[in-house]
Amino acid sequence: MDRLQAMRLFTRIVELGSFSRAAEQLGLPRASATQIIQQLEAHLGVRLLARTTRQVTPTVDGTGYYRRCLRILADLDDAEAEFSQAAHHPQGRIRIDLPDSFCRLLLIPALPEFYARYPLVRIDISVGDHTDNVPAVAFAAGAVAAARAVPPRGGHRRQRGGKDQGRQETQGCSHHGSPPDCGLQ
Repeated sequence: MDRLQAMRLFTRIVELGSFSRAAEQLGLPRASATQIIQQLEAHLGVRLLARTTRQVTPTVDGTGYYRRCLRILADLDDAEAEFSQAAHHPQGRIRIDLPDSFCRLLLIPALPEFYARYPLVRIDISVGDHTDNVPAVAFAAGAVAAARAVPPRGGHRRQRGGKDQGRQETQGCSHHGSPPDCGLQ
């Protein structure tokens, strides 16, 4: 017996007051729905539903089980949604140390497109004339290439920390394009 399927069927029967309508909504034959509920009741050792020719209502035990099933199924649905969403919507912080010219010429122009595709990703960029961090430059080039396929949205901002090196923290903006005061045009 698939207990999750049985719980979903049981809750639909209680909500609809009908084996036939619940079975139909879940794409099950009525005979299968009856058998699944009988197996569930046997497994639990209690009668969950009071059946008459006109209606189906939960027993006292059925009402308690129904409430627990609702919580369990809601938690399961939330967990599945959270993790399936995480797989399709990366989030978090990326820290990169890049040469100034690469940042200005390639990365900054691609940030609006990148944020349109990955709005939950935050990029923290240290800008300077460093040439010793090839993996970070390669990663940033990959991010630029990935973002190029998405229509532009969002923006960025830049804060200068000094003459030779700057620290830039970017985040998606709600407007289109780059802010005019970023100093990177």
